Amino acid sequence: MNLKFITTVLFILAYTIAGYCQEPKLIKKKELLQDGKAIYTVLKDNPAVKHGDYIVNAYSGNKKLVSGRYNKGQKEGFWTERFYGLGSREIKSYGEYRNDSKTGTWIYYSFDGDTSQVFDHTNQKLIYAKNYHSDTSKYEIKTDTGSFKSRLDAPPLYIGGYDILFTIVMDSLGSFPQALNTKKTDIFKIHTDLIYTVDKDSKVTDIKFSEKIGYGYEERLTELIKATSGNWIPGKLNNSKVNVQLKIPLRMAYQF
Repeated sequence: MNLKFITTVLFILAYTIAGYCQEPKLIKKKELLQDGKAIYTVLKDNPAVKHGDYIVNAYSGNKKLVSGRYNKGQKEGFWTERFYGLGSREIKSYGEYRNDSKTGTWIYYSFDGDTSQVFDHTNQKLIYAKNYHSDTSKYEIKTDTGSFKSRLDAPPLYIGGYDILFTIVMDSLGSFPQALNTKKTDIFKIHTDLIYTVDKDSKVTDIKFSEKIGYGYEERLTELIKATSGNWIPGKLNNSKVNVQLKIPLRMAYQF
């Protein structure tokens, strides 16, 4: 075989491998979020793609609310999140991402710092949930022919815990309606219950509100709670999955 040809092929291969191994050029970004400032890097040739360390620092208290890493737009490796506001800056959750999906065992916490839940995302298996089988409340069970109230073997469980779900919902109410800027309004109150059903297939349906809010809040909250479909362990009665109605009390007041 021609030596010149072999040398050329080897040169091309070495150049190609070097190109793949070379670290991409990055641009540092900062973004103001609701609870803190995000600091991260993006690909220089595609600024929409995050790559590298991702950190959110709280506006007060010198706390890291989020710490993790992106690999070409996908969450990878170990991530940690902390609560902010609501009287707590304790750890919220930690675990590993692979290809932008949670993998392995994740640990979730409540506002008071106790372990709320341990969940194996690889096998979609609940390992531990605080007070999961000791709930003596009566829930409304939905059937094809009507509804009835009953205690459950186990109520519907949001994967991650209710404290985390509550922060997601309350964060969506974190800004007052811009429409009120043009009105002589001193205070705007939200006093309603977000009512929904978690069905046997982990879907969230029948979303409604005990009192109207207005200003687009119902639409925003409906989309948010509907998006949690698939992230629930359905409730059980007599060892069978059932459709269960739940509610989240929403109580807020904005003063101008």
